[in-house]
Amino acid sequence: MENELVIDKMKRCHFVIIGNSIVFLLIISIGISIYYNKSLVVRNKSPRIINNSFYRNGNYVLVENLDIEKYDHWLEVYLRLEPQDTVNKIIEFNAQTQLHIIQGIYDNVHLHNQTYSTRCFLNKCDDIIFVSDNAVQDGEYLIIISIEDINNVFNTTDYKVSLSVSTAIRNQTLFSLILTIILMFIVFIAFIVYCSITIYTHQWTVYTGLNTLLLFSVILFTNPIISLSFYKNYTWMDYLDNVLMEFYIFIVFIWIFFQVDHLRFLAIKEKYPILQWGLRSILFILYLFALLIYFFSNLVHQYSPLVATTTPLINNFKSIRDLLQLVLIFWILLNEFFSFTEVMNPINRKRLIFLTSFTSIIISVCLLQLFLQTNTHNKGPIPICLMKLVNTFVVLIMCVCFHQIELSKSRSGFNSREMINVSEYEDFDSSSDDLD
Repeated sequence: MENELVIDKMKRCHFVIIGNSIVFLLIISIGISIYYNKSLVVRNKSPRIINNSFYRNGNYVLVENLDIEKYDHWLEVYLRLEPQDTVNKIIEFNAQTQLHIIQGIYDNVHLHNQTYSTRCFLNKCDDIIFVSDNAVQDGEYLIIISIEDINNVFNTTDYKVSLSVSTAIRNQTLFSLILTIILMFIVFIAFIVYCSITIYTHQWTVYTGLNTLLLFSVILFTNPIISLSFYKNYTWMDYLDNVLMEFYIFIVFIWIFFQVDHLRFLAIKEKYPILQWGLRSILFILYLFALLIYFFSNLVHQYSPLVATTTPLINNFKSIRDLLQLVLIFWILLNEFFSFTEVMNPINRKRLIFLTSFTSIIISVCLLQLFLQTNTHNKGPIPICLMKLVNTFVVLIMCVCFHQIELSKSRSGFNSREMINVSEYEDFDSSSDDLD
């Protein structure tokens, strides 16, 4: 096998331009996110409360009638309890929820019975969500909530009871839809161009293969199917969007592990970590298995816009998935930390810095999902469309930064340590710096 020389065509000014572009895009995304979170349409309603003497503890019926347009895009109706005094306790009550979606002469009825609980601390209680529709239909939404007051909460004046209705704003809905279509078009074109150039230049190596897989995963992440929910209510689309995001994170973890391992492989004369990859493969398989079961269990369990509590079995699979994700995140961070102490080549250290920045974005998304998960839209830290925008831009940059292999003699890919001589690499790097 002939030796190969790794040639980096990116100069220092290119890295500066790319770095500034990433920072600028992140600032814009955060600014738009803050604007959207402050501009959500939230209507606090004083519901009609009808006393019913059939129950000894009191049965209260909360009625709300809403005219919904498809530009509202999503809808949430939740109960808000406001203690008049300082309190620290858990409130429980039984409730039957009826949701009537009336379109002309058609009345689509959803029914659900459940025991709800909320934690009240100081002068605030956690909101209790009854209806969560991620793709509303044009029509009249009639919501009837029949509450059995177990703890005699609603029969006192200690709590102010109100129904809050949250919807998206029209500009946000259109922006999300248009951005999804544009990102899908950009990534698909980039995927076709990247594959065409790679095949035409006969440089199909493990590098280009992983970059192609990464671009394909971004196509899944942008998820053009979710755009159809703008026109029709399909409950499964929301879960499909979540599982495609999980698949994307799964592929990104593999990509990051390989890139970091290879940068360390070029820096130190050690065998490739086959044993580590064996252990990682076991974790990846378990992680994939857990998220698939969690996805299909949710599809079967949650079949209407009415919010239902998940079963203990579903929660167990979610806990396993979250635990495995935390282990992989911790492993990636340790891998990158030790790489900075071993990778001394200037070019590879620049790539390691960009790789760490990309990892930070992905890990931030994972941690937000793990620790700041919430069932209400108006508390989301960053709109998903903007997260897709930043992620797509960064992935395209990563594919450019890490597509640095120019095979001068050999046609084979990354097979052995003979691929590159470190001293040659350093000589080339120092000479390229002199040219700059």
